[in-house]
Amino acid sequence: MTLVLTDPVNNQINGRMREVTVTITGPASYATGGIPFSPLNLFGMALVQIVLFSPASAQGFLPSWDYAANKVKLWSTGAAANAVLNEVPNTTNVTTNVMRAVFRGL
Repeated sequence: MTLVLTDPVNNQINGRMREVTVTITGPASYATGGIPFSPLNLFGMALVQIVLFSPASAQGFLPSWDYAANKVKLWSTGAAANAVLNEVPNTTNVTTNVMRAVFRGL
């Protein structure tokens, strides 16, 4: 269960603050609880202060960042117009879920 990262853009904002923009493609089998993601190993970013997502795919999953666990979580709605968000079910293929993400931190 891995994410595919492409087009990384690494910028220093001021002082030690950094910003990394990357395209993320989901894995073939989503794991309930989120997809492990290590900004420290991938970008050298020890403290993530904010993550902004821009979903770019038609699959319709809404991404969020779990700050405590360093995971990308994906959410979906039911068929009803007022349905609540539920985490994507375990083992769902999310390879067509492509999103841009901006990680900002130290």
